[in-house]
Amino acid sequence: AIHSLVHFFSSPVKLNQLPRDTPYVDSKDIPKIPDGEISSTLNKLILRLYGKFMNEDGTYIDYKSMGQSKEFAAYENLVYQLPYVRLEDMMEAKSIAFWINLYNVVLIHAFVKLGVPTNALTREKFYEEAAIVIGAHTFTLNEIEHGVLRDNSPHPSSSSPTFPAGDVRLQFVLPLDPRIHFALVCGAKSCPPIRVFTADNLEAGLQAAAVNFCNANVVISEGGNKVELSMIFQWYGSDFTGGIFNEVALLQCISAFVPEKFGDTLPSKMTWTPYDWTLNGKK
Repeated sequence: AIHSLVHFFSSPVKLNQLPRDTPYVDSKDIPKIPDGEISSTLNKLILRLYGKFMNEDGTYIDYKSMGQSKEFAAYENLVYQLPYVRLEDMMEAKSIAFWINLYNVVLIHAFVKLGVPTNALTREKFYEEAAIVIGAHTFTLNEIEHGVLRDNSPHPSSSSPTFPAGDVRLQFVLPLDPRIHFALVCGAKSCPPIRVFTADNLEAGLQAAAVNFCNANVVISEGGNKVELSMIFQWYGSDFTGGIFNEVALLQCISAFVPEKFGDTLPSKMTWTPYDWTLNGKK
């Protein structure tokens, strides 16, 4: 059952590590999916989970029923195989689509197994410590987002790169595409809806996600002189403006996604919509 998270831990919690009381299982006895099929098989299982337990627009998930389902058990069987693959040999690991899908499903996995963070402190710890093991490497949610997908950028609350110099996981760092912020979910009502991406639909999918998010979360008023934006643009504004936050450059980037919202001149006033952290599993 899904429950509220009231305490947390002091080291990464590896969601696909077999429980300590599990009888010894030799890796040779675990049914093996060829490395080249891991991503496609994971996507199929994700689609089954989302198809059965998520509403049509991706804004609501029935976490409780999902965690008790045979579909979730099948997903867990796959992720228990991930420690036995060589991430270095997985072509999928070079794809933004693979890491977006992995991040989103690991977040849901963590909600089901660990509980839901209920305040800022437990939320911070949740993203720092909910983790997945792939081959010889462990990645927390923060490390997937900021280390891999944000080109090893610091967390917004930090000034240090996510992976320090010499970290072997630096080999998996990908160039930043700021549209990932319209694809990564946090389980809150203010975050983007969930989608599944593939290498083939990545460009069109990210662009559609950007347009849809901006249409829903960019509000122009006062005759075009005032704009109200999601807090995502405040936290990650520099990702859209070449590394240094600049309001004019940010609005130019946003207006490229939804030009019909903007007039001939950019708004001179900018405000931020409070972020609604209410779980998207609550109606």
